[in-house]
Amino acid sequence: MKAKVQIVNTFSSFFSKYYGRFLLLLFLVALLVTFFRYVLPRLPIITGYVAKEVCSCTFVAERDEQLTRKEDVGYFPLNLATFSIDYESKIVKSKVLGLAEAVAVYRPNLGCALVHNTTLKEVQSQSFSLPFSVVDETLPFPYGDFVVDTLPNNIDTLKFESAIDFAMNCKGTRAAMIVYKGQIIAERYATGFNKDSRLLGWSISKSVTNALYGVLFRKGIINIKEPANIASWEDEREFITIDDLLQMNSGLEWEEEYYDLSSTTNMLFKSDDFGAFAASSNAIYKPKQQWQYSSGTSNILAEIMEKRIGNQDAYWIFPHIELFNNIGIQSMVIEADASGTYVGSSYSWATARDWARLGQLYLNDGLWNEGRILPTGWVEYSTTPAKGSDGFYGAHIWLNSNGKYFNDCPKDLYNFGGFNGQNISIIPSKDLIILRFGLDTVEKLDYEAFIKRVIDAIE
Repeated sequence: MKAKVQIVNTFSSFFSKYYGRFLLLLFLVALLVTFFRYVLPRLPIITGYVAKEVCSCTFVAERDEQLTRKEDVGYFPLNLATFSIDYESKIVKSKVLGLAEAVAVYRPNLGCALVHNTTLKEVQSQSFSLPFSVVDETLPFPYGDFVVDTLPNNIDTLKFESAIDFAMNCKGTRAAMIVYKGQIIAERYATGFNKDSRLLGWSISKSVTNALYGVLFRKGIINIKEPANIASWEDEREFITIDDLLQMNSGLEWEEEYYDLSSTTNMLFKSDDFGAFAASSNAIYKPKQQWQYSSGTSNILAEIMEKRIGNQDAYWIFPHIELFNNIGIQSMVIEADASGTYVGSSYSWATARDWARLGQLYLNDGLWNEGRILPTGWVEYSTTPAKGSDGFYGAHIWLNSNGKYFNDCPKDLYNFGGFNGQNISIIPSKDLIILRFGLDTVEKLDYEAFIKRVIDAIE
């Protein structure tokens, strides 16, 4: 009996002595497992985002480094990363605790790209010259850059000023603009921004892709009803058409998530060739069987456009010659990935006025100064609800056809929308375009309330 008691006492003494160390060991093991399983795989997303964003803000938008550090990458978890800028080589590097280094490089007219398996020299060699274009300062907007400073008679001035103040009092707003009957009637910018500032559209880029496909269709380069003809699609994917891709009805497996590991973040921050990455997705549905919003789809379209045009230099210059120059857009930069393919999903930059010109092209039903840019019926096609989208989406354009996208707003409203609060809303029944660009991570604007205030001031 005494022996048993002695054994129990010895065990109790040992347990009491080493219990704290045992718990500490368990905690450290759990911490290491968590780090290697959950944290480490996500660090390249953080460093990739920071390197790419800082590179683009610095060399595409030509913004102040300190403002970029404070606002664009100044919030958690992005602020865990450090970065350095080589202004001579135009390279940005980012790390977190010395780990997961990401490298982004700038190329003239093609913007910045993260570089992984491609050599820096290869990516830096990508370049082309923009065609000469001039916007007449004396012609009124949108055909020129002259802005009339008088308001139409049917606008309630007090309500209108209150609406603009509502948008600009939001700390996240960088630019707000109202175009009514083709005239800029409001144009405001936050401190540090002006009419010449390039603004990132994020997924508004998808609507740029739509416009480019409209031009391709008008010129007979592409028939949207034909198969996509991706070389690697020698299975059920061979039946996917360009129309399916434009309407997000390809049936390809995709996860659209921006704040964690997903198809989208792996494509944008871990891949050199976005189109090839997206095209490698498996088909989990038949075309038009399941609607799925997908940034990968837009980059497949960007790669198809490159293949159909055939020559990379011709491909790079195509948007400028065939679209932007024809509607007075001079500031637009569509950034390309490391393979040289445009990022049709996410990375387009332009001034607020040039973004408004794109909206005006659609409000004009594809016409510009009596010349046709988009084919007859293209805007109608683009704003017709895609099968399975519940009326929210057309062909790379968001819709309010069911009145649920923006409650109590006109149902004919359609929207070029992007991550973090980028919006260009076109309302044909009001002859109205409303723009807001900003950073919702600083402060989110109630954009729907802004729309309602503007409409109320005009009515």
